[in-house]
Amino acid sequence: MIALHLLIINRKNLLKFLLESPNKIGMKICASPLFYRNHGIIPIKESHISVHSFESHIFADIFSCKPFDIKAATNCSLNYFKPQTFDICLSGHAKLEES
Repeated sequence: MIALHLLIINRKNLLKFLLESPNKIGMKICASPLFYRNHGIIPIKESHISVHSFESHIFADIFSCKPFDIKAATNCSLNYFKPQTFDICLSGHAKLEES
């Protein structure tokens, strides 16, 4: 899971992120994105990618049964949302490779 902490959510970037990020990390979209207020989710073949915003924070979550490049997913998220600060929270068996 990748969690980004932002000050403002940009709905245009939210839609663009949900539609373009799966391909950038090797995932396949299997349905249209769904939205509720400042939250969005897109089902992918491997699971889902979601974005949740609460007050001054936004969380971009990438869940997948298929292994993926955590650094590529992080960079993709940072490029879309341009946060001032961010945290990466990994769950399950995900690992961040040291370079």
